[in-house]
Amino acid sequence: MRLYLDDSADDDLLIRLLQRAGHTVESPRQHGLRGVEDDEHLAFAHGHGSAVITFDCADFLELHRRWQGQAKPHSGIVTIYRERDVSRNLTHAQAIVALRKLEVSGTPIANEFIVLNQWR
Repeated sequence: MRLYLDDSADDDLLIRLLQRAGHTVESPRQHGLRGVEDDEHLAFAHGHGSAVITFDCADFLELHRRWQGQAKPHSGIVTIYRERDVSRNLTHAQAIVALRKLEVSGTPIANEFIVLNQWR
């Protein structure tokens, strides 16, 4: 799967784990996009055929809804919610397993807002 990690998910360990799992991964650092607006991250990812992975769930849900209302396509938004009880958060390894479950399920990702925690 082609993935783009936004600023909130841009983490070297996560990138390495995703790549080891066979994904093509890009980050804002690679393209001079650190700190840009979420619209720009989503547009860049879509232009490269990549789904966005983000921890910035609320903002990307709003962005997803806005783009749907404007009939603007995107390559998918995969979110990872952070729990108040940090012991319940997905580890990077658990996120990789959940992403694999999502991928194997055949669930469409393009133009969707997906909560990866539900694939644990």
